[in-house]
This record gives sequence, C-alpha cells and structure tokens, in this order.
Amino acid sequence: MTDKNLFHKNSRFYCGLILTVLEGLLSGSNYIVIYMVLKMLYERVTDIKNIFSISCLVGIIFVIRLVIYSIGYTQSQIGGAEISKNIRLGLGDKLRKVPLSCFTQKREGQYINIMTADVNSYEQILTHKLAALVKNGVLSVIVLAFVSVLYFPAAVILMVSLFLLIPEMWLSFRIVRKVRYGEEFSYSKSRRTDS
Repeated sequence: MTDKNLFHKNSRFYCGLILTVLEGLLSGSNYIVIYMVLKMLYERVTDIKNIFSISCLVGIIFVIRLVIYSIGYTQSQIGGAEISKNIRLGLGDKLRKVPLSCFTQKREGQYINIMTADVNSYEQILTHKLAALVKNGVLSVIVLAFVSVLYFPAAVILMVSLFLLIPEMWLSFRIVRKVRYGEEFSYSKSRRTDS
C-alpha cells in the first residue's frame, strides 16, 4: 500500500459529507419559516389555516432532516473508520519493516502509543469534527444570504466579522506548528542524551 493510498477517501465518506451539506441547507430553512411567521404577524393575516400549514411545513422539514442526518452521520462514521483502518494497517506495515536495532526496549511502546494516538485523533476529525465543520459552514452561508436579502448592511458586517476569523485561524495554525516542532526538538534532544 503506497503513502497516497493510506489517506484515500472512500465513497461512503464523500456520501456522508454530501448529505451533511444537504442537511445544513435544510437547517437554514428554519430561518425562512420564522421569517414567514413574523411577516404574517406583522401584516396581521394570521389564521388557523396558515398556522397549520406552517406547522406541517416545519414538521416535514424536521423529518427530512432527521432521515438525511442519520444516513449521512452513519456513512461518515463508516467511511472515516475505514480510512483510519487503512492508515493503521499501512503504519503497522511500515513499523514492521524498521530494523529491530532501531528500537530500544523503552522506546518501542512509546512509538506505538504515539502512532495510535495520532491515528485516533485523525479518525476523530474525520468522523465527528469535519461533518460539524461542514454543516456549520453551510449554515453560516445560508444565514449570510438570508440576512443580505433582508438588510444588506447587516450582511456586510457579518461578512467582515467572518473575514476577521482568517487571521485568527492563521495564528492558531502557526502556534500549533511551533508547539509541535518544539516537542519534536525536545524529543530529539532527549534521545541524543539517552544514547
């Protein structure tokens, strides 16, 4: 198995992401229903027929979202677990090819623990965090489009606040990279002092 195939995403993973995007689009429809209710109240045209039809619309949207979310969540879990299984097998094959003289009795367990923890973190990102990130991103775009239709200056303020997150994300990536390299540096120093 080559290094490129280790991180290859499968069709179940992509299916889960597509269904998550669709569920995020439907979650934005709640705002449209709330807007319709507020508009009816403002125009004083509320009657039992309108309230019943809007209630049925919300119920139908909720059932569709529930079905899409359950299928998408399951597909994302299965796809992410399969990807991490391939990574574990590939890393195990690579670890078996390392000569035994490279390991000391103390370090072998440490290498395996580090490898297992990193793969578990990656699996957690694939199965849980990525779907939530995609759904929240789609919901943010829908809310931004909805606000721009209602009151465009408010949408501009939301867009500026969204762009202010970019430097913060860049800074957090830099901090993580610095901490990670710092750990590698201190680990390599301690390794040299051990030998």
